[in-house]
Amino acid sequence: SVTNANSKESPVTEAEVAAEATTPAPAVGTITVANNVGIADTVTVKDLAIKDVVKVYAEDGKTLLGSAVALKAGDVIVSLKAQLTGDKVQVSVMNANSLESEKTEATIVAEKETAAPEVNTITVANNVGIADTVTLTGLALKDTVKIYKVDGITLLGTAVASKEGELVISLKQQFVESTIKVSLTNTNSNESEKVEVTVEKEAVTQLPE
Repeated sequence: SVTNANSKESPVTEAEVAAEATTPAPAVGTITVANNVGIADTVTVKDLAIKDVVKVYAEDGKTLLGSAVALKAGDVIVSLKAQLTGDKVQVSVMNANSLESEKTEATIVAEKETAAPEVNTITVANNVGIADTVTLTGLALKDTVKIYKVDGITLLGTAVASKEGELVISLKQQFVESTIKVSLTNTNSNESEKVEVTVEKEAVTQLPE
């Protein structure tokens, strides 16, 4: 109704109340799940508007794993509170002045596994009077090499590649067994299976004839 100055109230007019706006659910193709190793897992959603809110839930659609607000149009990366478990996450978007969208299911890809080093890329030096060494070739920057006793548990030495190519690991103690095990870990990947390598005997000087 309306009431003008010095007038009676008008008749009441009926008006429809429009439903609250609901945000469209994000398309699966705009969602990228990063199941990281050693750093926080993330979910990235593309093609967002400024002030859009992204929420990431566990597979049950109820447990909130993380959320973030778009500070500009484009992509938003949500860093999660805990490492991902299970096979899927549920992702929603909420536009400004709109209700939260329905949740879109996104698949969690398994964490990356480093391929075991090839035996022919490993050289073992059973030295006398100086530290024994193990050399690996064909490495990438920031690859981590670990040398174990044959039990695969006792660590003899480790090193991180500061450049591509070759890495020499000096060991904490001299070799006492005829074999060792060697593993490789790429950046953002799990440690590889351990490869068994033979330790040659220390060189012995021959008597003069």
